[in-house]
Amino acid sequence: MHNNCTFRNMRKSSIKFWFFIILLGSSLCLNFSMLKCQQFNSIFTSNGSILWLTGNNGVIYRSADAGQTFQNRSIGTTDYSSVTGYTTLYLWIAGRSGVLLKSTNAGLNFSSYTINASEDITCLSFIGADSGWAACASGKIYSTLNGGLNWQLQNAPTANHLNKIKFVNGNTGIAYGKNGTFLITTNSGINWSASALPFNTEIFSADLSGSTVFAGTSGGMILKSANLGATWTSISFPAIVKPDIFGLDMISPNTFYSAGEGGHMRRSTDGGVSFTYQNNPTWMDIKTLFFKDSLNGWALGSDKWMVMRTNNGGLNWYMPNGTSINLSWLLKIPLNFYTSSGNVFYQSTWNKKEIFVTKANTVYRTLDIGNNWSQIGTSMPYGAISNSFFVSPKDTNIFLVAIDSIDNSHGKVLRSTDYGQTWVATLTANRSSDGIPMAIDPNHSDTIYYGPTDSVMFRSTNFGLTWSPLGNYRFENNCAIKVVNGHSNIIIVGSANFTQNGTGYITRSTDYGATWVVVDSNRGPYPEVPAIIGSELDSVLYATMYQGNEGGLKRSTNYGLTWSFINIDNSAWGFDRAGNDPNVICYAPWDYPASIPAYISYDRGVHFTPLPSLSVINNFSVYFYDRNNLLLQQSIGFYKLKADISVPIGIQPISGDVPQNFALKQNYPNPFNPSTNISFELPFGSYTELKIFDALGREVAEPVSEKLNAGFYNIDWNAANFPSGVYFYRLKTDKFTETRKMVLVK
Repeated sequence: MHNNCTFRNMRKSSIKFWFFIILLGSSLCLNFSMLKCQQFNSIFTSNGSILWLTGNNGVIYRSADAGQTFQNRSIGTTDYSSVTGYTTLYLWIAGRSGVLLKSTNAGLNFSSYTINASEDITCLSFIGADSGWAACASGKIYSTLNGGLNWQLQNAPTANHLNKIKFVNGNTGIAYGKNGTFLITTNSGINWSASALPFNTEIFSADLSGSTVFAGTSGGMILKSANLGATWTSISFPAIVKPDIFGLDMISPNTFYSAGEGGHMRRSTDGGVSFTYQNNPTWMDIKTLFFKDSLNGWALGSDKWMVMRTNNGGLNWYMPNGTSINLSWLLKIPLNFYTSSGNVFYQSTWNKKEIFVTKANTVYRTLDIGNNWSQIGTSMPYGAISNSFFVSPKDTNIFLVAIDSIDNSHGKVLRSTDYGQTWVATLTANRSSDGIPMAIDPNHSDTIYYGPTDSVMFRSTNFGLTWSPLGNYRFENNCAIKVVNGHSNIIIVGSANFTQNGTGYITRSTDYGATWVVVDSNRGPYPEVPAIIGSELDSVLYATMYQGNEGGLKRSTNYGLTWSFINIDNSAWGFDRAGNDPNVICYAPWDYPASIPAYISYDRGVHFTPLPSLSVINNFSVYFYDRNNLLLQQSIGFYKLKADISVPIGIQPISGDVPQNFALKQNYPNPFNPSTNISFELPFGSYTELKIFDALGREVAEPVSEKLNAGFYNIDWNAANFPSGVYFYRLKTDKFTETRKMVLVK
């Protein structure tokens, strides 16, 4: 039996209560929940149509149409980490404090049991109606032979947190978790053996088919065993940002899906030799994958109750009906006009969430992928316009920056060996203030190239400490330099010509810069080639052509030898590719149209979609960390794209009308037994809390605690587990607070 579950940190609730929800209007479902972190933990289906999903704080949802719409079946306040089943009749749900719910009538009713009150159950796996296993955060494994009525502790050789457990038949199963823990049994768990993994890393996801096992880990690794864990090999899983692989599901020994951090989704049909990239329509991490068969699958997002579905093997993924995504830009670092040109983003090779930028002659750093920034080091002693910035992959104390003077003619390369506290100039040359004059060899991290104005190219093989001129070819105005990944001998340069009828060139060297050949050009008024971008994920190169008569985006599939247009746009300037998916690209125009700061494509440039407008213009560069994180370097600031996602699984307004005033209605019926309906009205969006208190003023329930849009709302509160008496319910928003009394009579 196929089962899937995930576990995350959960908070304990001291109050146990039951409450349900009613359908209002068409197929609208309302969510009672406080839901501090709005995500599902686990998903299960036995027939591909009826889905069951569980989450924290008693969340249980059911879908009868494969995940298009949902009904709330929430029970109590337990954090439910796992749901699994056998046919459509038998269903088991488990979570915090050993709580187990069982249904034998397709979820119409549940019976409550306890596996062990001192254990937090992370995952369940059942084979048939009787045989089941439960993995715990403590590393313990329990088994049952009577459908969950009684449980026995098995002999599992670990005390490490177990994330998941899975059995494929009554004998063979796996369990895995933190600190490289991977357990295997072939005798129903009577004996568990620990498999020796080549890396001591957390195993987030794994699956097995026959004797083949694939495991997804932290740090972007996939491990493969062809002999049920006896030996392992590491699968090549290229990703610049090394994403955690939270979800992995196998269809056969050779076909499997993987997904996780940064929203990446991939499919392999040859046992991990190669991967195809799938288009995730959300801007969030993927926490769980579950495939019923080769065509029908589901993916759980990391927030907002996101449940995606596919019916064609992942070629297309669909969000729940009514889902909306609103994109907007957030200013992260303001700039004075034209103080950071070129491309000054640099991702640390030591900490995947650490990114550096330079603001004029000052270095800033973020440790959370661009959400918060702080200045580090001291200001550089020279220059006003920074163009390129690198941190040594071998020593994080060593910085290298290309910086120009305000007079638009004098440039220097500055080097620091003490994390930006002191700076020394290692190269001085004439430079215009435009472009990206410095490039690092991705194959040899100590090799750096620098292109001055009206000069030969310079190269350093000791990370900018010393420099040597290359050949005799003089470049007019260096705008972009790219060393081809996997081919250090091939260097591509884009140049500019600041005259009315000039030519900007793409020039190529195949002998490490000794000789050069012009392979493409951009002719016309003030032409430039401002960006040449590649990726470690494939060999495709992209170039932007600005102004001239041949502006737009070009692509090369033969290491820069020839180029062809994929989009015509005379204002094309900055460009980048998502660090975990080469199909996703973004380019930013320089100054036209002013309201469109960037365009994004999910199919390598076949189709482009404009991103939300900005009141500013002039994009110097694009930094596409991964599918979830996109930043722009504009002339007056660094911006990050924000995605606000609304999934119609949580609490929703019951109509499209907007009330004139705040209101909390009297519950109905009142007195009640055991359910009552509470209605309230919001004239505008606000963070909203609806809390319920007993007669002594103690909080006993929090049906709502989240930001809501303006509208009319209606929920049910089920007090089946509460004694008769007087209760109070209070609505609190940013601008309004009101309390009413209700009476429970049993």
